Amino acid sequence: MIRFPMMPSRFHKCALILLGTALLSEAPAFAKRPIEDVVLNSPHPHESAGGAKVRVHYVSRHTLDPQGPGVSLKALQQSVQKCVAAVTNSGKKVNPPTTWPEEAVIESRIDSYYARNRSITYTHSIHFGVNPIDCSLSDSEYWTAVLESSYGTCDIDLAHKTYQGKCDPKGHEQAPVKVVATMPPPGQQEADLAKMKANPQMAAMAAAMQTVLGGAPRYTGSVKTFDGVKCDVVAMTTPHKGTQCFMRSGSFVPSAQAVASGASNILLEMNVPNVGMQVADRVKQNTDVGASVFTPYLNGFTKQEGDDE
Repeated sequence: MIRFPMMPSRFHKCALILLGTALLSEAPAFAKRPIEDVVLNSPHPHESAGGAKVRVHYVSRHTLDPQGPGVSLKALQQSVQKCVAAVTNSGKKVNPPTTWPEEAVIESRIDSYYARNRSITYTHSIHFGVNPIDCSLSDSEYWTAVLESSYGTCDIDLAHKTYQGKCDPKGHEQAPVKVVATMPPPGQQEADLAKMKANPQMAAMAAAMQTVLGGAPRYTGSVKTFDGVKCDVVAMTTPHKGTQCFMRSGSFVPSAQAVASGASNILLEMNVPNVGMQVADRVKQNTDVGASVFTPYLNGFTKQEGDDE
C-alpha cells in the first residue's frame, strides 16, 4: 500500500490524481477479461442442437473495432482518466482497471445458420464502459437471435428468455422458398453497359444508368478465402464507403428472405470504417445441424406482446 504523509486535503487529492494518471499512462495491459471468454469462446449454438438434421451453410464471425485497431480502447482509457480526476476531487476512492479488453469497447460473436428457406443469426456481445462511482470497468452482456424467412421475423432475447414476432413451434420449417433478384454476377453489369454504349440508340440511356449505378454496390473482381471457402468482394460507396465479401454458394442458394440485407449470398467479411467491421473465422458449407438450432425459444422462454404477423 502506498502511504502519503500528512498534508492538506487538496495536495492529497492532487497526489492521488497524479498516481492514477501515472498508472493509466503506463503501457496498458491487454488481457482477455473473463466476460470476453464467456462471449467469444462459449459453445456454438449448433453444438447442443438436437432434432432432425437440417442442411445449412454456417458462418461464425467476430467483430473488430470499426474505428480502427485500438481506437475505441484509447477513448475508453481517456474516459477512465477523466473519471479518476473527477471522483478523486470529490474525495472518494477510485479503482481504475489494470487490464483492458483485448479487441474493442464492443465485442461480438455472430453465429449464422442459413437453410434453403430460413435463417437464424445468434449475436453474443459484450459492451465495456466506465463505472462512474469508482472508475472501474463495467460490462454489459447482450445475447440475442433473429429467425427470418418468408413467414416473417422472430426476435429472441436469449439473456432474458423472451421472444416476440412470428415464432412458430417448427422454427419456420414450412416457410416457402422465395428468391428474388439481387446483384448480377461479377462483370455482367459492365458487359451489359458496354453493349448499350455500342448501340447509338441506347448510348444516352447507358450513360444515365452508369451514373446511377456508380453509387450502387458492385463486384470488384477480388476474391478472398475464409476457412477454405471463397467469397467475392463487393465495393460499397453509399451511404458509407467500404467493402463486403459474400460467400459463393454451396449446393444451394438460401432464400433471399433468409439472408441479411436481402443478399442472396452470405457475408464473410465486412470492412466499412466507422460503421462495422466483421470477419469470419469458421465457415461450413452444406453441413447438417440439429433442427432445434432454429427454435431456441421453445425451452422455457416467455412470449412478449407484440406484432405476430
